[in-house]
Amino acid sequence: MPMTPDDVLPQVGYPWPYLVAGLLALSVAALIVWLARPRDPAASRSRSGPRSLTGRRRRGYATRVARLEESWRVGELDVRTLHLDAARLAREFGSEITGRDLTSVTLAQLRLQPDIAEIAAVVDAAERPSFDLLPGERAERVLEALETMVAMPDPALPYAQGEEPAP
Repeated sequence: MPMTPDDVLPQVGYPWPYLVAGLLALSVAALIVWLARPRDPAASRSRSGPRSLTGRRRRGYATRVARLEESWRVGELDVRTLHLDAARLAREFGSEITGRDLTSVTLAQLRLQPDIAEIAAVVDAAERPSFDLLPGERAERVLEALETMVAMPDPALPYAQGEEPAP
């Protein structure tokens, strides 16, 4: 049976609430994309960057080194754990004074940064294999290097080497 014009209903207009809801959803999606965008790296570098450690923060690192040394001396840590903890502490210290995350960079990348040569040397000593013929001597050298590193002026700051800070 064929359709007649009387069988077809008249056209229904497009309801305005659907248009408004669609525009609102599109606006929310655009806002989410805008908020999740990567930030300008230059702006984030200006907020971070080299900074001097306060006496309290520096004493905190010195305390951590002393606890590490004490744990080593009483036998709570084996050589491998001592070396891993010492390397982590040196990288955290370096990250804090440089304002750059040094926890996941390779030793080769650390060595390429002349402003943190002292920290790279400590990380190098701490990350060497801990199966030397005289592991106790290596551990003592690493602990001494950590103590020296924590006590030194901030190597990442130009004025730590005698220059005046820029205004």
